[in-house]
Amino acid sequence: MKRMIFTLKHWQVFILLCSPDVINVFLWQASFSIGTVTALQISVFSGVTTIILFFSWITLNPQVDC
Repeated sequence: MKRMIFTLKHWQVFILLCSPDVINVFLWQASFSIGTVTALQISVFSGVTTIILFFSWITLNPQVDC
């Protein structure tokens, strides 16, 4: 049981280090306490949101050369 708690804390730290924004970390921490299905839903949702924001940013900034 202690090992499992350590693993969860380790993953939270890992996500905290790898995540670009703080809101994403809060969503992930909430999803860890709720369950894996919610974690998957939140990751898909944030992924789709990021893609939408990215494409809208490119659309609003046509001078950016990819």
